[in-house]
Amino acid sequence: MIGKTHGHLLRDMDSYRAILTESNFGFSDFFQESTYKDSTGRMLSYNQVTKKPVS
Repeated sequence: MIGKTHGHLLRDMDSYRAILTESNFGFSDFFQESTYKDSTGRMLSYNQVTKKPVS
C-alpha cells in the first residue's frame, strides 16, 4: 500500500519516532505502540496509527 517492505517500514517508524519525540508533536499523537502474541506464542510489537483530532 505504501510501497515499502515491512522491514523498511519498521526502520522508518523508528526514525519518525525520534523526529516526532523531539518536535512539538510527540510520537503518541500519531502512533500507539503495543504488543501482541502471534500463533507461535512470541510477543511482537506493533504501532497503531491514531487519528489526531483537529484543533
